[in-house]
Amino acid sequence: MAEKRIMLVPVDFSEVSDKALRQAHTLSKALGKRLVLLYVIEDKGGWFSFFSGEQQKVAREQIEAKLEALKARAEKFSGNETSWIISEGKPYVKILEKAKELNAAFIVMGARGEVTDESEKNYVGTNASKVARSAPCPVITVNSKITCHNLRTILLPLDLTRETRQKVTQAIELATRFNARIKVMSALWSVGDQVVISELQTIIHQVVSFIRNAGIECTGEIVESSSNARSAVPIILKYADEQGDIDMILIMTQPELGVLEYFISSNAHEMLKHSPYPVMSVQPKELERTSIGF
Repeated sequence: MAEKRIMLVPVDFSEVSDKALRQAHTLSKALGKRLVLLYVIEDKGGWFSFFSGEQQKVAREQIEAKLEALKARAEKFSGNETSWIISEGKPYVKILEKAKELNAAFIVMGARGEVTDESEKNYVGTNASKVARSAPCPVITVNSKITCHNLRTILLPLDLTRETRQKVTQAIELATRFNARIKVMSALWSVGDQVVISELQTIIHQVVSFIRNAGIECTGEIVESSSNARSAVPIILKYADEQGDIDMILIMTQPELGVLEYFISSNAHEMLKHSPYPVMSVQPKELERTSIGF
């Protein structure tokens, strides 16, 4: 299979879109990936459809000029070739189509569009959520709060399933390129469940040893909830805040079938919605009830 050389970056000229592109600069430089910027004009119901033919021509020229400016900036900061594409249709559909067509290694996109209503400040665009759930490659979502310019520490939440090893592989690749450390943790809200704790301790020991053998600094621990948390997400985010050095969280976006079902679709959505940190979403290629073995 040909090497995946492309990092696809959907843009819409919003603040969070710009933050995602700046994140892509850093990743592209470290990973040696060519950037492709994608702007999608919504074909039905979007602002573009209300323009006359001449107005659409002018608007498209303005979009192209903005994309050229972003291209120049991206090439300056990433040091890698950058190009852009304008497509028409449903944004998430076109993003997924282009990612597959280009055999993209990653998609980097904003997790939120422009939000002016204070009541909607935690809103996650349906495009980001749908792309993260269905993309043929890992998706890195960035919100308007935190952008990592130097990836120091990757947070790797684990459960009891074989699919976790796919997250480990991605984390090792990133950590190697950035000379970063990995912090492995398992969030436990069933306090005092000794069977689960024992199994998690075994998994964490295996994963930490595997990562250290790859030459990467790594720690691991189980974090039990001190409140009535109904999912792992608030526990993970509280842990990340307390650590003070987390620059990215790596999650799964489909059910991980094990004793603890951490990142079913709704929980992945919750993580994208509430995380102030960039989140890498990885889809498991296989789902089967088994423990990790390295």
